[in-house]
Amino acid sequence: RQVGYIAAACSYAMRRHIDRLADDHANARLLADAVRTVTAFRLTPPNVETNLVWFEVDPAFGSGRDVVAKLKDKGVLVSALGQQTVRICTHLDASAADCQKAAEAISSLSRG
Repeated sequence: RQVGYIAAACSYAMRRHIDRLADDHANARLLADAVRTVTAFRLTPPNVETNLVWFEVDPAFGSGRDVVAKLKDKGVLVSALGQQTVRICTHLDASAADCQKAAEAISSLSRG
């Protein structure tokens, strides 16, 4: 029954926002490049082709929740999914400038 609501939202997005998906994907690649600068992080999968960036955190660095907290202190919101997994999602409300700020915050984690 509720699938109709989800389908309507998807249909709306496909009609009105399909062209800007390329922006979300480019922003995700920018963030993935920042993740690659932190030796304690490993992209999973290594190639980012959508608006989602997933990475594993080396336990010696801390947990996924530790990374979420460190980034939140820098004004960046990401999600911990599991003990060592972090997910980043780019979307309509995350501008290129926002993603650049997030990339800088992620890269700064390699410096302590």
